[in-house]
Amino acid sequence: MTRLNYSKACRVLVLILLFFIQTQVYASNFPENLLRDPSFELNVGAWGQWTYSGSASVSHFDGTSSLFETHSGSIRNATGNVIINQGVGPISPSEKYIFSGWVKSTGVTPTTKVALRLIWYQDQQHLSTTESFNLVGNFDWTFIYMEAIPGVIPANANRVLVACAVVGEPGNRGTVFFDGMFFGRTGSLVRPQAPQIQSSYSHGTVELTWEAVSGPLYGYYVYEGETPNFKISYGQYAGVTTEQKFIRSGLERRPVYYKVVAIDQNYIPSHPSNEVKDDTNPPLPVSVIDIDDTNEGVVVLRWQVPEAAQDGDLPAKYNIYRSLYEENVKETADERLQITETDEEFSIEP
Repeated sequence: MTRLNYSKACRVLVLILLFFIQTQVYASNFPENLLRDPSFELNVGAWGQWTYSGSASVSHFDGTSSLFETHSGSIRNATGNVIINQGVGPISPSEKYIFSGWVKSTGVTPTTKVALRLIWYQDQQHLSTTESFNLVGNFDWTFIYMEAIPGVIPANANRVLVACAVVGEPGNRGTVFFDGMFFGRTGSLVRPQAPQIQSSYSHGTVELTWEAVSGPLYGYYVYEGETPNFKISYGQYAGVTTEQKFIRSGLERRPVYYKVVAIDQNYIPSHPSNEVKDDTNPPLPVSVIDIDDTNEGVVVLRWQVPEAAQDGDLPAKYNIYRSLYEENVKETADERLQITETDEEFSIEP
């Protein structure tokens, strides 16, 4: 028995050491972003632009929409092939690179295409162009990335033009935004670890907490939804924090579900955290129901409002089920009535 416990302890210790080593390596080998002004905040001429066809209005300092800080790059009303670009060099064709960023489009025609491009050069001579997959139409802030590996990078390339590209048809309107761009030497895309969150709730206030994620972080983005397994819309966040907690007060009487995404200083997101519900304390059950069926065709139900739950909340609604069967009432119910705070019959007085 002692030997078995010792073996288990050794395995746990090895797992802890491996986790510690991995997080330390992630922090110490954090890739350098080779782009200047990657979130379009400085307006210092780091970015340029080029129009291959058609026309567009281009901004390197757009304050109308952003995911990080207050500004982004934008291409508005593109009726052809237009890019925002920045030159990087020297580069080595024997190394691996990642080009990533966040994009959002609004009001564009459904056929408008958005992509990232890497345009390879030897000095001033154009060699080839590599492009990510295309996003089409309108969408909220979305993270995309592309990998450039030896063999894809031309053997004699020594510099690259990184480009945020929009291709629109004649008559296209609307705007495509770019923010949080990264280009750097790294073998593959390395995301921050997804947070593991917990929630505590009391008297209309929820507090989310989690352990710190290793590595240089930009912050934690908190998202909320009204249904379980909700899908995150990255631009619709409830808050951003650099701490390992988030407090939300004045909640309405409805369930709220939460997820947290960690984003590192190269603007690369973790996968979403586990999902938690704000109020995990169920209301106390109705213990006694009085049934009055003395009036023909009418049944009157009366019950005492339960005492407040552990977190201080009283019931916000009642579900009343009617069934022809005595057992498994909820499962075999053929009718359900719901009473909420908007009904005259509702009372919160215990």
